[in-house]
Amino acid sequence: MMPLDYIQVEITTLCNARCRYCSQSKISDNTNQHSMDIKSFNILLDRISGFTNNIHLQGVGEPLMHKDFESIIFSCKQKNLTTSTTTNGTLLGHVNLECLDELYISLDSIEQWEDDQRLGIIPEQVVENLDDLLAQNRHPRIYLTSVVRDTSVAQVAKVLNYVHTRRTQISGVVLVPVLDIYASNDLLSPNVRREIATLTRSFSHLPIFDDAVTNTDDSIHSCGWLFDKLYFDVHGILRVCCVRGGNSNDIALGSIFSDGLKTLLSQDHFLRLMQRMRREDHDAICEKCIESGLCHIWR
Repeated sequence: MMPLDYIQVEITTLCNARCRYCSQSKISDNTNQHSMDIKSFNILLDRISGFTNNIHLQGVGEPLMHKDFESIIFSCKQKNLTTSTTTNGTLLGHVNLECLDELYISLDSIEQWEDDQRLGIIPEQVVENLDDLLAQNRHPRIYLTSVVRDTSVAQVAKVLNYVHTRRTQISGVVLVPVLDIYASNDLLSPNVRREIATLTRSFSHLPIFDDAVTNTDDSIHSCGWLFDKLYFDVHGILRVCCVRGGNSNDIALGSIFSDGLKTLLSQDHFLRLMQRMRREDHDAICEKCIESGLCHIWR
């Protein structure tokens, strides 16, 4: 088997925010949340060894809330894995990120605004935390990720202007369309997609990854889950993809703690699922990514 592009691991479901377009918004409190303990995480690392050179720490929760986050990224470094994570930016400065290679910071706006969907997040504080991190001599490669909605074009422009002033320090901006699994009837309109395309062209000197937002034709984005990348939830269960909700959340493809990865990937139900996806006989939740423009078909 060819090496996977990356393996994504959910190390915690704890979060200090409730973004309305995230599955965390459907969770009433943190009393039934979980974190993968460091012993289990190290077992997972041993069992995925040789299948990828890249690991991404992200799931429903805020990774930097894991009490052993520094030990986790140190373990990844010991395995010579290129390690990345996605954070809401609120805890930057509270955690040593020396062993981290890439840091994705969610930043939909640089200031609070009337239609802000990120409850519990103060954008100005995140920007201040980010500026403090950029002022350090050593820090991971930094990318910003922004969820784009019909009402947020002006906010995207402000984020891009912010990156412009720090373009030698920030490695790129990733724009993603809102996914209506959690934000019903909030799909991007074609007009807004065109507005974003025009906007990003005016910042052509910046590394902006915006294909999923600005695509307005029938070009194909292929979904790489199961083919190029894998997702393990906080319990070590191999899931179809990172999206919560719908029937896909119920499809458990086995536990990394019960079987080695080679065994998981050679089981009949895993192979049958891949065959279904190639025929586009996919799960209902997959339609949400297709509708949002994230992907159209599988490889």
